[in-house]
Amino acid sequence: MQKLWRDIKNEYKSWPVNEYGFHVSPDNFWLMVGNGATVGDGATVGNGATVGDGATVGDDARVGDGATVGDGATVGDRATVGDRAMVGDRARVEHPTLISLIGSRHCISLFHPQDRLLSIGCAVHTIECWLQNYVEIGRANGYTEQQITEYGRYIRLFAEIHWPDALELKK
Repeated sequence: MQKLWRDIKNEYKSWPVNEYGFHVSPDNFWLMVGNGATVGDGATVGNGATVGDGATVGDDARVGDGATVGDGATVGDRATVGDRAMVGDRARVEHPTLISLIGSRHCISLFHPQDRLLSIGCAVHTIECWLQNYVEIGRANGYTEQQITEYGRYIRLFAEIHWPDALELKK
C-alpha cells in the first residue's frame, strides 16, 4: 500500500505510535520518519517504510513497502527504492538505478555505494572482492553451481551500472 506524502505529511505525527516506533494510521498504515528528514512533493511512501534521521526523499520518488532509507541518505527525484530494500546510511540513490534484486536464494543489494559495498544475504564485501571471490564465497556458503553462476551475473550487473571501473580491474 502506497500513500502520497502530501496526503499524510500534516497528519501522520498525530497517529498513535506502536511498540516499534512506527506511526500507525486509522487504516493500519505504518510509517517512521526520522528527525530532520524531508520527503519531496509527489513522493510516495510504502506501508512499513522507514526514512531515517536527516534523510532526504526527492520529488516524485517512491519508497516501497517495508523499505528503509538510512540516516542521512538521499533518494533522488523520481528514484525508486523497492519493497523491503535498504538504502544504507549516507548513501545516495539517483534515478534510474538498480539497488536491489531478489535472487533464487538471497537478496543482492547496493549496500553502501560510496564505499563500493554490495551485500548478498548477510555477506557484505566490496565489488572488487565479490568479482574476484564470488565462486569461493558461494561454495563456502553452500550455493549450488547454478546459483553461483546466477549470482555472478548479478554481481557483474551491479558492477556495470555502479562501478564499471571494477570490471576493468578484473581483466
